[in-house]
Amino acid sequence: MVLLAKLHRRPVARAAATLLLRVPPRCASTSSCTPLRAVLGSPPNPPSTNLASLPRPTSWLPPRRSLFSFFSNSEIHKRCSWANPSEEQLLVAEKSQAEGDLKSKLKHDRHEAVMLESKVKSNSLFEGSTKVVMTAMVSNLCLMSMKFFAAFSTSSPSMFAEGVHSLADLINECLLFFGVMRASRDADTLHPYGFSRERYAWSLVSGVGIFFLGGGVSTYHGVTGLLNPVPSEDLTIAFAVLAGSLLFEGGTALVALRQVRQAARESDMSVLEYVKKGADPTAVQILLEDAAAISGVGIASVCLTLSHITGNPMYDAMGSIGIGALLGTTAIFLIRRNLSMLVETSMAPHRESMVITALLSDPIVKSVHDVKSTAIGIDGARFKAEVQFDGGLVAGKCLRDVDMETEWAKVQALGSKDELEMYLRGHGQKVVDQLAEEVDRLEIRIKKTVPEVKHCDLEIL
Repeated sequence: MVLLAKLHRRPVARAAATLLLRVPPRCASTSSCTPLRAVLGSPPNPPSTNLASLPRPTSWLPPRRSLFSFFSNSEIHKRCSWANPSEEQLLVAEKSQAEGDLKSKLKHDRHEAVMLESKVKSNSLFEGSTKVVMTAMVSNLCLMSMKFFAAFSTSSPSMFAEGVHSLADLINECLLFFGVMRASRDADTLHPYGFSRERYAWSLVSGVGIFFLGGGVSTYHGVTGLLNPVPSEDLTIAFAVLAGSLLFEGGTALVALRQVRQAARESDMSVLEYVKKGADPTAVQILLEDAAAISGVGIASVCLTLSHITGNPMYDAMGSIGIGALLGTTAIFLIRRNLSMLVETSMAPHRESMVITALLSDPIVKSVHDVKSTAIGIDGARFKAEVQFDGGLVAGKCLRDVDMETEWAKVQALGSKDELEMYLRGHGQKVVDQLAEEVDRLEIRIKKTVPEVKHCDLEIL
């Protein structure tokens, strides 16, 4: 390939470069073309000039790498005879394009019908995540107001830490809600696989917020309480607020747990496995935040009780530090979890095995190689594999509707090698069409077996 790209630089090979220079029509959609692409294109007629005469736009590559500079497509088109094709060539090109468009549309419609169930599941996950986030936002708004009121009424560091905890949760849930909305956008030309992974980015930002705002401020306030202890006042309000917090946080945790259980069941995973590696970061994050909140209520209650019984405010300050450590630990887990999801990961091994099994169980597939899969969000995946087909079975399917007597008569009637070549070309096209149908059938089978596979690429060996 490099040698072909260098043809335009060798005086001896300029004639060959002139004959090899081709500009494929797909280059017309861009503003420039590499020398290699220019050399390897395939219009019907050679151009009237060679690469050496084309102007070279400034390239971002170093001069010594000018081998890979770009030529302007407009300049190449001016020098190519295919820029003025004959009427016959235009008709052939239009017919081929129309035939390809029709095949592509029919294939797309078939796949859309298969993916309808997957879309229903995706909408269910979206609605479930939105419900969990909204419930948590309302709950934490009420709790934050109650806890800060109790903290300022009792001068309790533990209650102040709990108020900060609820504030951090509220801010993070706003980030999660924003991420859910952003991730629900439809795919576009710049993002052909959609925006589903954006959830992980906003969940990561939320985790960082928990670490610094929740864990950092709570720990700082606790350390300040140790250095400058202040006796707590009447703790009746504080205990009442903690009891209310337990009810609010427990209710929100149950809503999040129900959503996580549903998602885990649909993903064939246990709840614990889903918390560690599940695709939906939103419900998992809120579940862990609520679990940390319930634990924080327990820590604050114990420390307030000890402080009240002993009259020593140090226990209260230590409770604030404990809540800060709890939030920091939770945040570190969430940060690591979302960071790992942002880096492209493969499908769950048992789901990938299901796809491979679906391929190998088909009689037309002889073997599967170079399997690669990538999770692309909470409900999607890409799957790519090289597939070796049984050529005899493919040819047999081409011949199942063929009248052998008629075909034999056609063969016997052939009078020259050219006629034989045209006859074989016609059957070659039938084999290609049949192979395309088999690839499409296998892709649909994969998507029915494992619905989260939204994009499937099978390469023929």
